[in-house]
Amino acid sequence: MSKVSNNRKRKHQSKEGEEPEVNRPKAKFRSRDEQAEEEQLSQILFGGATSFLQCLEEAEQEPGPSRSNADSGVGETDTDDEEKERKPAWTDEDDDGIDVGQALDSQRRKLPSGGINDRSNKYSNLLKHKFQSAVGTPKWASLNKRKRTESDSDEEILRSCGFIKTTKAQLPTSILEFKKVKDLNCETYSEGPYINSIEFHPTSSVALVAGNGGIATLYAVDGKRNNKLHSVKFQNYPIVCAKFLQNGNEAILGSRQSHIFSYDLLATKPTRYTLPQGLTQCKNFVVSPDSQFIAIAGKWGEVHLLSATSKEKVALLKQETEVTALTYNPSGKIN
Repeated sequence: MSKVSNNRKRKHQSKEGEEPEVNRPKAKFRSRDEQAEEEQLSQILFGGATSFLQCLEEAEQEPGPSRSNADSGVGETDTDDEEKERKPAWTDEDDDGIDVGQALDSQRRKLPSGGINDRSNKYSNLLKHKFQSAVGTPKWASLNKRKRTESDSDEEILRSCGFIKTTKAQLPTSILEFKKVKDLNCETYSEGPYINSIEFHPTSSVALVAGNGGIATLYAVDGKRNNKLHSVKFQNYPIVCAKFLQNGNEAILGSRQSHIFSYDLLATKPTRYTLPQGLTQCKNFVVSPDSQFIAIAGKWGEVHLLSATSKEKVALLKQETEVTALTYNPSGKIN
């Protein structure tokens, strides 16, 4: 008779209170998750011409929460109707017992008699009077100083995301305030030894950085981290000039070679276009304000006008001297 083996696998029965084990997905699915996350990020930033700013405007117009929060301090501030009272920032008990006469005698000084200089007055009151007469009331001691509110913090968040609230104040004519922040490409520094082009996105706080290394990178501009969003490498193609098209959904990359690249930011797909006859390079070009035309400077005083959609030549302008700079009028119309 054959023996029956008792080495059977028994199903693990979880005890009461224990959670069953869950098999985690293997690492081979990680690339797909990263791709989905990248597509979601691209959709948030470039899903529409005004979607990014609309989200920020909605966040600015959204009313704050009505419930009180112990950590945030909402509901703990005094109302405007309550009477405000000035209190000293610090007190010195020794000063309270000294009058003007005692202080002047110890210092061997004399002051005109009468008024605040009366010898029976407190010496601390005399010092306060002299300070306020010479300096005035400091801002930190002003009772009318506006308190920080929840709207102030929301405004700072919007500014950190790149949304600048429009104000009617004009810039001073003689003083320009500025401060140094982190490098725009501080996260990678991968664009090459020389940065040839920096272009800011027209509708969101994103910048395009390109250089001799043939790499074009998109960064989220905040002045603190400047996180990298996306990067594309063009083999043997040192990028000299880069511009945005179609409200920031497309980027044109030019070089010293006889072709250009169009990069679709929504589809993350580059397309190569051969330059028209007579145009051997594209290292200096500008885009019209309406994104309909691309003006490229030639070698011998020529300006080649290309269609922004088909990349075909539509006009040719000539001058006797070399073209060093190009620009459009605000309307972008060509007569």
